[in-house]
Amino acid sequence: DKWFNRVGFTLFFLFFFLLVAMQFMPISMVRAVGGAKRWIHFHSISIAPVEFFKIGFVFFFAWSFERRLDSSEKPIKEEFRSFTRYIIAFGVVVYLIAIFQNDIGQVIVLGVTLLIMAFLAGMSFRFFTYSILFVSQRAFNTFSPSNLLLEYLNRSSEFDDSSLIPLP
Repeated sequence: DKWFNRVGFTLFFLFFFLLVAMQFMPISMVRAVGGAKRWIHFHSISIAPVEFFKIGFVFFFAWSFERRLDSSEKPIKEEFRSFTRYIIAFGVVVYLIAIFQNDIGQVIVLGVTLLIMAFLAGMSFRFFTYSILFVSQRAFNTFSPSNLLLEYLNRSSEFDDSSLIPLP
């Protein structure tokens, strides 16, 4: 059990540190592709810290849920209050991965994992349902077809018409 704890905490904290440090590493070690820095290159070895961080993320939150969450019936406000620290921690992860690494897919995987783990750790079905509805509503507002169309139109209006070839 002690060995497992060491490995889990090491994966979480070491790769969390690397996710932060990647933004400050020289370009020879971390190349930006499409504005995202996802891989650390060291001689002939390349590492994607987020992949190892996901394993540490699962371990750390499982460890914390075991100590903090219980399956007793609580009012919904109390459940939200007890889950606030996890939302804040997840917000930091979202910032590191979605903003710095431009990888919304990893954020979705970690978010779904967090909700499922919390449900299995004793979070009520009611809280789980409210969380899914809230996240779905936010995702729909962010990725709705009208927002994507407006973004496309705004980007296409930045082009200079003089560069277009006139058609006969």
